[in-house]
Amino acid sequence: MPALAVDAATPVAHAFASCDAARFPAPLMAVPTSATAAADKPEAAAWSADLSAALYNVDGWGAPYFFVNDDGDVAVRPHGAATLPGQEIDLAKVVAKAAGPRDGGGLGLPLPLLVRFPDVLRHRVETLNAAFDYAVRSTGYGSRYQGVYP
Repeated sequence: MPALAVDAATPVAHAFASCDAARFPAPLMAVPTSATAAADKPEAAAWSADLSAALYNVDGWGAPYFFVNDDGDVAVRPHGAATLPGQEIDLAKVVAKAAGPRDGGGLGLPLPLLVRFPDVLRHRVETLNAAFDYAVRSTGYGSRYQGVYP
């Protein structure tokens, strides 16, 4: 199974027809002070991937699958913490390749893109099944458990 799949997905016209800014969630208010200080005074400190990760709270919503790599791009570890360094996927490179012109080696897909990670899904299902298996064994549950997705 591939580590990722990319589909060109044009939003349905009516999907955003009634959107207004009031309906979107407020930005994270608890931004680490080191990240905000560096953002306010770029000349005082060099920006880093760690500051980007802190500013956008990537560990809060994406760990262990999403992270900011050394280039400052969002990247994916398709197997979570078990992902080897060569298996990490840089999303900026995926978008550049997918949306780049065909004559330049790209795929020429229109933006926005839907990028799916079957290995992330597989890892999540395996983790969930292992948790249920552990709960069944540790509690002495006498019946049968069968996970079903979706």
